[in-house]
Amino acid sequence: MKNNYESVNKELYSVNEALEVVGLGYMQIRAILIMGLAILVDNMELEVGLLLGPELLCEWNLNGNKEAFITSSIYIGMTIGSIFWGHASDIFGRKRCIQFICALAVIFGIVSSFSNNYIVFAILRCCTGFAIGGFHICYTYSTECVPASRRALACFILFLAHFFGVFAGALLASATMPIKSRGWRFYIQLSTIPLLVVAIAIYFIPESPRYLLVSGKTDEAMDSIRKLGNEKNKLTSIAKLQPCEVTKRGGLSDLFITKKRFVMTIALTIAWTLEKFNAMGETLLFFEMLQKHKYGDYNCDHIHTDKSHCRKLETSDYYLTALMSVHFIFGALIALICAEVFGRRSTLFILSVISACAIVPIYFCLGTLLLTISVLMTKSFLTSMGLLLVLYINEVYPTYIRSLATGFGDCFCRLGLVLSPFVAQDISKYSYRAAVMVYVISGVIISFCLLVIQDETKDKSQEDTETFPIATPSK
Repeated sequence: MKNNYESVNKELYSVNEALEVVGLGYMQIRAILIMGLAILVDNMELEVGLLLGPELLCEWNLNGNKEAFITSSIYIGMTIGSIFWGHASDIFGRKRCIQFICALAVIFGIVSSFSNNYIVFAILRCCTGFAIGGFHICYTYSTECVPASRRALACFILFLAHFFGVFAGALLASATMPIKSRGWRFYIQLSTIPLLVVAIAIYFIPESPRYLLVSGKTDEAMDSIRKLGNEKNKLTSIAKLQPCEVTKRGGLSDLFITKKRFVMTIALTIAWTLEKFNAMGETLLFFEMLQKHKYGDYNCDHIHTDKSHCRKLETSDYYLTALMSVHFIFGALIALICAEVFGRRSTLFILSVISACAIVPIYFCLGTLLLTISVLMTKSFLTSMGLLLVLYINEVYPTYIRSLATGFGDCFCRLGLVLSPFVAQDISKYSYRAAVMVYVISGVIISFCLLVIQDETKDKSQEDTETFPIATPSK
């Protein structure tokens, strides 16, 4: 046995070094595609809330507040589920939690489709939201299974899944919603089928090697890396990982352990929350104005609430929703290219400024075509910023709290999604321009928050534990 320092180093790898050695392999791509399918389903479920609002507004004779609550109910559940599943996946593992999430989402989704009561339906959609609130784990898993140079690519694939989810959801809605009295129920039931596929497929991919490493399962972590890696770049049979066990994982206080991290966590959370708040608002305001335009009403002073203007979405509206989903492709491309060229930090700030300015045009009374183009551009920039925030959070936090950090931010994001319908669907009915100004101010606040972010994470190795002494004061 060789005992010199040089030979020991050749057989002892950090998890970052091991992932670089194995490169990008078929198993990693397959695992990311499975995670992408989960994200696709997540977006299909979110489409339920957006598309059912106008449907149930008329069918159940709801007012603006109740319509907004139905839209928000799933996000209330996601607010709780995001942080719960983030904490759980740091303790019990990424794979196991995703499997539980899929099972619960299928159960609550199917049961909610049989609801005949507004309150029961809202409660069950809230429970569904609690389940799918954990799908942010898919991003954490994907970034932990690839080399540093491939993290943006891995997230780009997941970003595209947002497009396919909204696109598939809109097409499914166009085929099922027109069915009298049962259409929306069929939509919910059919949207749960991909969840079953994810729950089965995930059995055939390995657990995150970084999670296994901080759990003290060093040998299992190396086996996971070998399974994930490229067949042509396998590690030697005697190669081992440097131990890196963290006994306390998923501690909420660790998100605020130093002054620098405290400021970063608060700033990122506010920015991500308001980004979702604005993105949801853009979509809902678009649909509210679209209904007015159908009656030749282009007045921006307020949006009518009387029953004579109650109109269910038509097949053409669902096709327009599918067309509008291309903003996910534009947003993903903007995020991928700019993040690799300018870095994560600079790109985030630039996108926040552009997004805030892009909201302004919808303040004015635009025709359907101009409104569609304006909303599409604004949502493209908002989407690219939101997707880049997800990538940045998964790169800047260490493994033992990475999923919790993502879940913490996602929790407040969902709170933004809960509140946004009450601005776009309720306040706008009294003053459209006042509702738009709320979103403009929100965009300005995002820019200020992203100014305080200090760390650049492009091409840097992810940390698995702390690399700074806790007592060291921030400069």
